[in-house]
Formats: sequence, C-alpha cells, structure tokens
Amino acid sequence: MPVGSLQTVKHRSTGFGPGIHYFADDELAARMPALALPPMPEGARPAFRAAIAFLRPTGNGCLAHLLGLAQARGYSADPRDWVPDAKLFDRFPALYQPWVDFFSEEGFTPFNVGNRLTADNWKRWKPQPRNVALSRMVAHDPAAFTSFVATVGPTLSPADRLSLLNHLGAGASHSGIFPWQVPLIRRFLDDPAAKIRERAQARLDSMGGVETEADHATILARHLTVENGRVRYAERPEPHSQPFIPHWRSTSFAALATALGLTPVQLMRGAELDLLDGSSSMLAVLTGDRDVKDILAKRELAEERPAALHISLFTDADPGLRRRGLEALFGSPYWNNVQELLDPDYGSLPPSDMHLMSAFAALEPSVVRERKERKLPVNTRLRPALCHRLFDQPGRGAGSARSRARCRDEARQLAPLAAPLQPGARTGMKNPAGS
Repeated sequence: MPVGSLQTVKHRSTGFGPGIHYFADDELAARMPALALPPMPEGARPAFRAAIAFLRPTGNGCLAHLLGLAQARGYSADPRDWVPDAKLFDRFPALYQPWVDFFSEEGFTPFNVGNRLTADNWKRWKPQPRNVALSRMVAHDPAAFTSFVATVGPTLSPADRLSLLNHLGAGASHSGIFPWQVPLIRRFLDDPAAKIRERAQARLDSMGGVETEADHATILARHLTVENGRVRYAERPEPHSQPFIPHWRSTSFAALATALGLTPVQLMRGAELDLLDGSSSMLAVLTGDRDVKDILAKRELAEERPAALHISLFTDADPGLRRRGLEALFGSPYWNNVQELLDPDYGSLPPSDMHLMSAFAALEPSVVRERKERKLPVNTRLRPALCHRLFDQPGRGAGSARSRARCRDEARQLAPLAAPLQPGARTGMKNPAGS
C-alpha cells in the first residue's frame, strides 16, 4: 500500500484543455529520492506556485522553461509544489527522472514512456508503452539499448527477445539498418530460438554487405568528385529526390573524408554548397571535431540566414564565435532560436540584448498587456520580464540605463512573481544531496 499520496490541482480551461498539475503531500515528499540539486528555498516557493498557476500545465510547454530557470540557478522544484507527469516526458528536465521512476516503482503511476526500462521492471510494463519506450531508446540512446540487449536480453522470453530484435532499424529515417546496430543483430545469430536466428540472418542479408560507416562512405564517394580541393556531386541529384539518404545517415564525416582521400578539415573547407544540404551538413554538425564545426559555423554565418543556422554548432564554441552566433540569431523571427542557444543559461540575456531581437516586436505587446491587466498571458507569448527576473541573481547582465529602468518597471508589475532565490535559505525538507 503506497504511503502518502499525489495531489491534483485542476486549473480553468485555457483554450488548450484544462490545466492539471500534481504535487506530493508531506508524507510522500519525505519518502521521495533526493535529486542532484536541492529544492528551492522556502521564500521562492510562493513565486513558483504563482507562476505554475499562470502557466496552467499540462497544456503549456513554458513549464519546462520555468523549471529550466530554477535549474540554471542551482535548484529543483519542491515536490510539495510540483512533481512531473511522466506521460509528458518532454515537458520537464531530466533532473526529475528519479521522481518519475519512484512514482511507478511505488505504484502511484503506471509505467509508461517517461520511465526508464530496466530488467527489474520489465514485467511490470504493459506491452504498448513498453514498445514505445524501446523505440525511443533505439532512436535516442543507442548505448543504453546496446547495454540492455547485452545484459537483459538473455534473461527474457523468446517472444521478448524477438521484440528486441524487431526494434532494431532506422525507423523513420529510412528502411535500412544503422551500422551501430549490426553487432547487436549478430548477437541474435546465436539465439537458442531458431525463429530468432532466422530473423537476424534475414536482417543482415537485406543489407547486401553494406554494414559499416566505411562501407556507406565508399558508396557516397563514388558519387562525389574532388577537383582542385573542391568537393561536389559528380552528377547532382534531382531536387528533393535524396537518393543517398540511407548512406548519409549511416556514415560519419571522418569516414567520408577518408573515403575521398581528404582530412575532415579539407572536406569541410572544400565542400560546395550543393553538397552541404541537410544530410551532409548534419554529418559535420554531429562530428566531435571542433575545427570542422567551426568552419561550418563560419560558412553558415556568411550566408546571413539566421533562421537556418545549426544552433548546436555554437553551443560549445569559443566565446567569440558563440557571441557571433547569438548576434546572428537576434535577426531570426523565432525567439526560441535565441533561447535554444542560451540553454541552460535561461534568464541570462540582459535587456540591452533582448531589445536587439527582431522577435521582440512580437514579445513587447505581451509585456504591455501584463502591465495593464496585471496578469500573465497563457501559452501565447514568452514573458520576457518573468523569464529574466523570476530566478535572477544580482549582477547578471548589464544594459543601458533606459533598458534597466524599463526592466525594473516590468518587474514591478510582476512583483508577486519576482522574488529572487536566496542561496542557503531553509527549505523545511530533508535533502541529503543538498546538505
């Protein structure tokens, strides 16, 4: 019998369905596992609850931004104010994963895609959510799926082992098999069940001997030409035909450079723009070679198309290049481009920069409405004053006197939500990780 209980808060309909969020009572909160960050101070909890009431989860993706602000300042939510809904696994940071798993292990919630799949809980899942979880693991965490097949696979029934094998594939990318999956399929060639061995052999045969990144790179190289250091298609494919997608998605930038007799830097410098379509440039984006990523980042900046920048090229770049990327994104019509680059430093953009954003013209009416109506809009605009001030710390960012005055005016209208977090304040809750 579970000890303690999950409480439900229902908010009025916002036009996106009724808002619902959950919190733990005192008894349950005392039993929950500690997170990697301590809960926010007691003085910040009323502001957090007020913001939750305005955001009205679950239909509002801004909840993740609010939680990100707290996390960027070194705090987690207090479980007596909010706990994650595992069904909405993309609406909260990974910081809260231990709570999601705890609720299911303790019988408060069923196992679903938001939970981690393990040998211990395999039999407690229903088939449909378990299949979804396996598919997500294949798509987003190959290392975890590889470990799962190696450690848990042998303990499962033949039907479950066959399910693991059938989950291997490129999914929506193309109809083939990724190179990292080939060794896993070969493991099933020694399975005790004949049906599984036959299925594994059929999957390998369907690849026609093209199994490794080098194999796919060799095929691509046959359709490319290198002349005076320039790399282009020997015969450019018809627009939108994408005949080489399975090979682009199954190799690496370094393997392609080797197949062409070049270094990765030479390939990046010499690749013609018609080669740098979505598939080939993604190889460079995903490479661990910082020099290659810097070259591509500078080439993209030179095109002056801010909405088309690959933001991940700039997240771990040197400060100068990262700043160039940020300034370019100010010209994007999408404010979330700037937010994505700033992640996880939510709330760090000073007012002087915020007013440089082309998207601010769409954001400003939101602030004006907040000041007039003394309430936050729901799921329509970013609340710049809230996002900058709710979890702000003194001394973060600097702007013009006019910008600072304007931000002070905005913050004054949001005074109930603008109480800053004070490190070291008592939380009223045991937390071994934060002690």
